[in-house]
Amino acid sequence: MDATDIVPQVNQIEVHPYFNQQEMQDYCDKHDIVVTAWMPLMRNRGLLDNPVITKLTERYEKTPAQIVLRWHLAHNRIVIPKSKTPSRIRENFDILDFNLELTEIAEIDSLNRNARQGKDPDKVNIGDLK
Repeated sequence: MDATDIVPQVNQIEVHPYFNQQEMQDYCDKHDIVVTAWMPLMRNRGLLDNPVITKLTERYEKTPAQIVLRWHLAHNRIVIPKSKTPSRIRENFDILDFNLELTEIAEIDSLNRNARQGKDPDKVNIGDLK
């Protein structure tokens, strides 16, 4: 934005409960840039087994993935989870019939570990993107 007068409308960044990038999200909010969550379920590298998440599955009778996706929506993010499995795709859509409480959202927020799963875009060599 320093180099042009154009403000992006959307910023796709890695964001999930273990890597919430709060500073980047605050910046985007301040500039009316919508965040799209890349890797929103963290490729299930332990996130969906977290006791905070599994406790909420019992309360809402939803899957861990549904709880995490609803958490993203509570933060007004665009979420596009990857799946090839028809049953999981249907499951991913079935998240609009419940809302997490503010205390539950905060509890999931507190899971942040700054644990990036993908490559750091600030350290990617352009030649590696072929």
